[in-house]
Amino acid sequence: MNDYDERQILARGRAFMWGFFTLMLCLMAYGFTDMLIEPWCDTLTGCIICICVSLLVFASICIRQDAFAGIGRNRKRNQTVLLVYWLHGLRERGEAE
Repeated sequence: MNDYDERQILARGRAFMWGFFTLMLCLMAYGFTDMLIEPWCDTLTGCIICICVSLLVFASICIRQDAFAGIGRNRKRNQTVLLVYWLHGLRERGEAE
């Protein structure tokens, strides 16, 4: 059973597309900078950075187009959990300084 409506499926498809293209462009840019300039990080680290950038693009498109949560999912619960994590992070950051 599909938990997403048609609009969300299309938005997720667009997000996958842009995330994939971002990954390809980021890997090409990393490869060119690694060849032409002195290597600035380890190869695995560079690839992981590219993957994180592409996931950030995917997530931001899904969030902006409201395609991250399916029909019938409890969004209030998810927002509450994120708020608790955010507040905990602020508190930890305040104690570290």
